[in-house]
Amino acid sequence: MNPTKEQIEKLYSEEKLTLDQIANKFNISKTTMSRLLKKYNMAKICGKRVNQPTKEELIDLYQNKKITMQEIGEKFKINRITISRLLKKYKIEISFIPKKEELEDLYFKMNKNISDISKIYFVDRNTVSKWFNKYNIPTDLYTKSKKPSKEDLQKLYFIDNLTTKQIGHLYNSSRQTVDRWFKEYNLATNSNQKKFSHLRAVPLTKNQKEFIVGSMLGDGHIDHKSKKSNRLVFCHSEKQLDYLLWKKNIMKEYVNTVTRYEQKERNSICWKWSSIYLNDLKQFHTMFYDNNKKIIKDEIINYLTPFAMAVWFMDDGWINHGINMRISSESFTKEENEKLVNMIKINFDINAKVLEYTKNNKKYYYISFNKRNSILLSKLINEYVIDSMKYKLVKDCSSTTTC
Repeated sequence: MNPTKEQIEKLYSEEKLTLDQIANKFNISKTTMSRLLKKYNMAKICGKRVNQPTKEELIDLYQNKKITMQEIGEKFKINRITISRLLKKYKIEISFIPKKEELEDLYFKMNKNISDISKIYFVDRNTVSKWFNKYNIPTDLYTKSKKPSKEDLQKLYFIDNLTTKQIGHLYNSSRQTVDRWFKEYNLATNSNQKKFSHLRAVPLTKNQKEFIVGSMLGDGHIDHKSKKSNRLVFCHSEKQLDYLLWKKNIMKEYVNTVTRYEQKERNSICWKWSSIYLNDLKQFHTMFYDNNKKIIKDEIINYLTPFAMAVWFMDDGWINHGINMRISSESFTKEENEKLVNMIKINFDINAKVLEYTKNNKKYYYISFNKRNSILLSKLINEYVIDSMKYKLVKDCSSTTTC
């Protein structure tokens, strides 16, 4: 049952729930929620709410009650970065220390150096260094001295395939400093294009090809500069950072660094990564693009495996009322959606249908599964879906139990 205007107003204004949380509460999609806001003439009201704590509230919560920035952000439905900025704006001294695991993730997994981390938390570099010392986190992973040995540099650069910039992150040094170390050790450094030339010629694995197809059906994008210059690009919100890192692990050595950026218009933090330019991606660019527009070709069926289906659903899938699984495929035409439905039937013997809705006098299409086929689809992809995405599956199929 859809919520009434009064229910939305109460949940949004009084209980401070986000529109996504309200949609989940009533088991409706984001699309349905948008329609209701338009129907109730609430779109502008909900879209412009700014829910930031005052200086007095921050002093009480942060300094007096010792509540963390993350918890304050959750209370006001805004991100931790915004809370950090408000503390700086109101000249409230930042006295907290991040968790050890959070610092390690930023430094080792996301390749953020001390300077980067200081900007994230709005503190100086000395403060960040003190945090690392407190937790005994080494700022040079491979050696205790600031300058690595010749053997360490050779291993990192030629065997582990790290760039000079990534090595600089590990040793809290600039890329120019790393280049100087190479010269001192008489080691030749190549440009990234030469350094990764051997990788460009290495064929992608079957698993990686299926991953690319699932991603291209969903949120993935291939950046195309020329016939021989194609790279994968992925962007996700901070809430889906674990999913982005999971994707990065699939492509492994083909990925450089994960980058954080802010979408100011949405007041949100996002993360992205891109692959190196790969020869094999030409095939998939041809398969999915025509004049820079995504299309669906018949050959996709050869790569639409349960794993590819899982990636596609984690990207664009959702569940309606906990029963009907659906895929947001609005970027494709009705005919292309019908092609995809036919591929799903042929490959998995799972039935689906193409539904449509109208927005701003334009028709859009998406794929829907009834209860029986939603259970079949959940069972098909369950083993490949990461834990943070299990909520998209039929409940009885989101665990190790049999559907």
